[in-house]
Amino acid sequence: MIRCLVRYSTDAGRLRASLLRSDRTGLKEQLLRGLRVTLAGGRERYGGGGASLRRQRRRDVAAAIKNVSPADAYRDFCLALIGKKTLTHLVLEGSVHSDEMLLLLLCEILKHPRCNLQYLRLGSCSDTPQRWADFSSALKINQSLKCLDLTASEFPDEGVKLLCSTLRHPMCFLQKLSLENCHLTEACCKELSSALIVNQRLTHLCLGKNNLGVGGVKILCEGLSYPECQLQTLVGITDFSSYDYTCRLCHCNINRHGCKYISKLLQGDSSLTHLDLGFNPIATGLRFLSEALKNPNCNLKCLGLWGCSITPFSCQDLASALISNQSLETLDLGQNILGQSGIMVLLEALKQKNGPLKTLRLKIDKSTMEIQKLLKDVKESNPNLTIECNNARTTRSSCCNFLS
Repeated sequence: MIRCLVRYSTDAGRLRASLLRSDRTGLKEQLLRGLRVTLAGGRERYGGGGASLRRQRRRDVAAAIKNVSPADAYRDFCLALIGKKTLTHLVLEGSVHSDEMLLLLLCEILKHPRCNLQYLRLGSCSDTPQRWADFSSALKINQSLKCLDLTASEFPDEGVKLLCSTLRHPMCFLQKLSLENCHLTEACCKELSSALIVNQRLTHLCLGKNNLGVGGVKILCEGLSYPECQLQTLVGITDFSSYDYTCRLCHCNINRHGCKYISKLLQGDSSLTHLDLGFNPIATGLRFLSEALKNPNCNLKCLGLWGCSITPFSCQDLASALISNQSLETLDLGQNILGQSGIMVLLEALKQKNGPLKTLRLKIDKSTMEIQKLLKDVKESNPNLTIECNNARTTRSSCCNFLS
C-alpha cells in the first residue's frame, strides 16, 4: 500500500485536469472516481473518496491519494507529475518495493527542467544499487529540492557512498536530510563526515535510530568540527512538531564516552545550535556536556536529553553550567529520574539567575512543599522561563518537523 500526499501551488481544477489527462490504465477509475474537492469557505464537494484536494489560504493545494494499486496506476500517477512546475511537496508513504519503478520515476521528476519540487519524503523505500545511483545523479541535476526524507529506507553500502558523493557535489542544494532508521553503522560515518566538511548548504541532519555507537560519533564530530561545516541541527528522529532540533542523534547507542567527543565539538568553532541526544544511555556523560555548556564558545540553543539515564548525581554539574551558560534556550530532561535532590539543585541554580533559558522539561515524581516553593521562586526571578513537569506524560514530546 502506498499513500501519496501532493501539494500544488495552483487551483484544484488544474490538478484534477492534469490527472484526467494522464489516465491510460484505469487511473481515472482509481484516483478520480469520487474525487472530493474542498475549497476554502465554500466546501464544494465531488463524490466521496479515493482522492481529496483542498485549497489553503496561500493557494496551495494538497491531494492525498491512498491505496494506489496496481503498480501501473501508480506509474501513471507519477508520470502525470513529471514537468509540473507547480508541484512543490511530494510524500510517498508505505512500504515501497517496486523494483525499478519508484526511483526511476522520481528521477524523471527531479531531472525535468521545470521541476520545482522542494520537499520529498519516501517511506520505507528499497531498491537496487543502480537505482540509488540514478537517484543520486538526479539530485545533482535538480536545483529546487531543499528537504529530503528517506526515513526507514534500505541503503546498500554503495547507496550511502553515492548519497554522500551527491552531498559533496557543488550543485547539491539540499538543506535538510533525514536518514532515520536507515540501518547506518559506524562504517558509514566516514563518508558522512567527509560530506559534512565539504557541503556548504546542509543545515539540518537526522541520523536517529541508527547504531552509530561511540566510534561513529567520534568520526562525525571530527567532520562537524571543521569551520567549513555549516550544520546547525543534528537530531535523532523525524517525528517532530514542537522543538527545532537540527542535529538528531537519539537512539544511536551513544554512551558517556561518546559525550566526550560531543563536548569537545561544542567547545570548538562549531555552528551547531540544536542537538538531540534523546534515548542514549549517556548517564554520567552529562558531566562532559556540562563542561561544554560552561564554555563561552558553545553556541547550543536547544539540547534534548529525554530518557538518557541521567541520575541525581549529575545534576550539580548541570546546575553549575546553567548558571554560567549564555546561549541555551531549551533543555529537555524528561523521563530522567532526577529525584528530589536533583530537581532542587537545578531549581536553586535557576533561581539565582535570569538567563537565556526559556523552556525546561523535567520529570518530577513527587512534588513536595520544598519543590513547589522553589518552582514559585524560579517563576518570580525568571519570568521568561517555562518549566514543564507533566508527570502523566510517559511518551516523548515530538520534536519539530525540521523538514517542513
